[in-house]
Amino acid sequence: MCSDVLSFYKEVLADDTQNYITERARLECTSVWEVYTQLVTETVQSANRVRGALRNDKARQAWDSYTRGYIDFHFQDPRYRLHELSLD
Repeated sequence: MCSDVLSFYKEVLADDTQNYITERARLECTSVWEVYTQLVTETVQSANRVRGALRNDKARQAWDSYTRGYIDFHFQDPRYRLHELSLD
């Protein structure tokens, strides 16, 4: 899910319609932006469920570190073009 969210910007710019979000929008007869918003919410909820299930502080810290690194990687890698969004 997360990779679909983070890859979508570059896919839109490349007019790539062969992706999960576009296909799901077609199946659900809704807009890609509605699906994108839903997927962001689903992704955050999933990540929070994992975090909540990690009772051990060390495991939770590892999860938090992993998720920060995963997101940072996508923002730093020029392939994803997320640096163009100028988000702080």
